[in-house]
Amino acid sequence: MNVERTVKRTVARVGSALALTLMIVMLGSGTAQAQFSEFQLPPGQENGGSLKFGPGFMSIDGQSYLSFNIEPEFAFGKIGVGLRIPLLIDTETWKLREVDWDQSRDFARLLRYIRYGVKRDPFYVRIGELSNTLFGHGFSVYYYNNNVDLDYPKRGAQLDVDFQKFGFESMISNFGKKEIYGVRGYARPLQLIGKEIPVIKNFAIGMTMITDQDAMLAQPVNIFGFDLEQPLVHNDMLDLYLYFDWSSIGSWDTQDHGNGTAYGIATDIRGIAGLFAIGAKFEMRNLSDGFTAGLIGPLWDVNKTRIMADLPTSPKANGWYGELVGTVLGRISMRGMYFETGESGLGDQFVMHADATKLVPGFSLQGFFVKQNIQEGSDLFKLDEDAMTIVEIGYKPMPVMTVLMRYEWSYVWDDGVPGYVTQKRIEPRVQFGISW
Repeated sequence: MNVERTVKRTVARVGSALALTLMIVMLGSGTAQAQFSEFQLPPGQENGGSLKFGPGFMSIDGQSYLSFNIEPEFAFGKIGVGLRIPLLIDTETWKLREVDWDQSRDFARLLRYIRYGVKRDPFYVRIGELSNTLFGHGFSVYYYNNNVDLDYPKRGAQLDVDFQKFGFESMISNFGKKEIYGVRGYARPLQLIGKEIPVIKNFAIGMTMITDQDAMLAQPVNIFGFDLEQPLVHNDMLDLYLYFDWSSIGSWDTQDHGNGTAYGIATDIRGIAGLFAIGAKFEMRNLSDGFTAGLIGPLWDVNKTRIMADLPTSPKANGWYGELVGTVLGRISMRGMYFETGESGLGDQFVMHADATKLVPGFSLQGFFVKQNIQEGSDLFKLDEDAMTIVEIGYKPMPVMTVLMRYEWSYVWDDGVPGYVTQKRIEPRVQFGISW
């Protein structure tokens, strides 16, 4: 490896460290284990809701539209429901954007999600958009989203059940056609045999099997793995545990690509009287030739064919993964993670979610950013086919009214490619909203 490449990768790593440091300073609301999905009710909120609606102006790849969005969300105890009714009117023809309502799948997007419980509850189910889907410690499924195309998000499902002695996590990414099917089963052996041994009584063993049978792939992608988890501390203030993961990519009976291992430590710290919550995870990863960790990630649906074409030539690498999530005084919510891949040809990965709607009275800021294939420092915030971002900045002239500017760098499905292509949207709008 030449000196120039070494310097560039060092800059990228320093940049990532600075970004993670910034997250620590700005930690913000919810719980450390909460999954910060894109602009929805806090996952643990019960018996509440919100209704947002209002006009706006949107530019999509140079074409102008008047927009009107109606977005209600409800929580009834453990049950949560999110709806979205997006209407775009062409400023030249003054008709509804035809491509939005010309297929039966268009009407499926009216239901964003319906869920019971939250991730890590003894029983959790979610149908619709899957945001930030995680299996186990994230070594195989790493914050997967099935809604990269915001116009036509897929509809899938998650079902997790924890019977205390054993349990499982499961996922279907798309009811519309064969794509991702996954299950992770786990057991706590000492509880199965009735042994209450301090410290190690909750030791757990897990096994993961995932397949993506998308017809766009040259052949199905199969992942097999197992993991170990040893909780060290569990009380009202602190959770601390060690874990180990091993995974391989290939057929069930042969290793077509490679395998990798990860050794990590994770913690959740809950403050007094709910004033703050901080979660952190750090792990070291050893990856063989032809393998990458977190294969089913945020932009998997967009880049799966390119990733699988590049994977066989990806050299072995040692790297690290860090994650921080936190909340303070209900003012800011933030989650950030960075995956440094050493010399892997697939590059580093960076993901950040932030919600500062309550930080400064009268103003709001929400954002979501994903960047993969980071080869050098200048790649970190470059918007290309390896990036996705949504940012909303708002001002409230009155409690029920918000003036917003929304920017999206996302993807739409193009039948002519076929595949996903990048799309830029800029939308100023006035939003009226109430919550309870």
